[in-house]
Amino acid sequence: MNIISFPRSGFRTLPRRQEPLSWGGYDQCTALFTRLFCELDATARPFRMLPEYRSVIEWMGDTHGKGLFLYGDCGRGKSVIIRYMIPALLAMKDRDAKAYAADEFTRRQQEVRPVTEEEPLTVLDVLKFVRYPIIDDVGTEPPINDYGIRYEGFSQIMAAAEDRLKPVFASTNLTPEQIGERYGIRTLDRIGRLCRCIEFRGASLR
Repeated sequence: MNIISFPRSGFRTLPRRQEPLSWGGYDQCTALFTRLFCELDATARPFRMLPEYRSVIEWMGDTHGKGLFLYGDCGRGKSVIIRYMIPALLAMKDRDAKAYAADEFTRRQQEVRPVTEEEPLTVLDVLKFVRYPIIDDVGTEPPINDYGIRYEGFSQIMAAAEDRLKPVFASTNLTPEQIGERYGIRTLDRIGRLCRCIEFRGASLR
C-alpha cells in the first residue's frame, strides 16, 4: 500500500464540538439504507432487514454528533456499513471520508519514522487528524513496534478523536471485554462517548 503523501501542515485545527447529522426521517433513512446496502453488496439478494440495521437507521435520523461502533458476530454486514456505506453517506453531506482496514494503519510505521515536515504521513497519522476516522475490523492489527516502543494504534486514534469530540466509525468482532483488555478501559470509555455502539448477534449470512 502506498503511503499517503501530503504535509502535516495540510491539516487544520478542528473545533471541539459534536456535529449532528441527519439523512431524513425514519422511512426515508430506511429506504436509503436498503438501497445503499444492496448497491454496495451485490451478494445481499434477497436483502434482509436485521434488527441491528434498524439501530443504524435510527442513528441516521439523528447522529447526535456521534459515529458508529459495530461489534459482534461476523458475516452480518458490519464491514459493508462501516467501510462502504458510511463514506457514501458522508459524501451526501459533502463530508470527505476514507475507510481503512485495521491492519493498514500499522503496516509501514517504522519506514517513515520520525515524521518530518518533508516526509509523508502514515495511515495512522491520517486517521488521527481527519474529521471522520473510519476503521474496519479493529482487533486484527498487530501492536505497533516503533523502535522498541510498543503501543496500540487504535488507542491513539481514539485519544486524538476525543480531543476534538470527533465521531469515529469502526467495526470489530471483539467483545467489549476483549476491547477493554487489549486497548484499555480509557479507550473503551472513549468509544462510548464518541460512538453509538450497536451489537451484531446471530448466524453469519455469508
